[in-house]
Amino acid sequence: MDGRFVPPIEHLFKNDPWWMNFFDNITTVQFDHRMAAYASLALALLNAVFARQTGVARRGWAIVAMVLCQVGLGIATLLYSVPLSVALAHQALAMIVLGMTVGNLRAEFPARPAARSPISFSSRASRF
Repeated sequence: MDGRFVPPIEHLFKNDPWWMNFFDNITTVQFDHRMAAYASLALALLNAVFARQTGVARRGWAIVAMVLCQVGLGIATLLYSVPLSVALAHQALAMIVLGMTVGNLRAEFPARPAARSPISFSSRASRF
């Protein structure tokens, strides 16, 4: 952002009250979005490294690749002054990354079978 990792504080918090900057200040919104992208990439990398223990390493590295593509599309969106096609691709890929992450979570931590109730609804319904 103008050659800096963190923009000047006076640009980040120029609106009053201060909390409105997170919604109405383009500099703050863009900075927060970029920090979320860094955090997402770091978490995807951590997940890929630890996914070897649960046997889903390929899926973990696929998520890292998708997040890297997402970062590239986000950068391209800004460099080309937000063309609609690139911005929509950025949004669509975000949904794909979310879906892959949820699928990976279910693969790494499968749901345990629920305990059966001694009285099921089907047996109650048959009595009436």
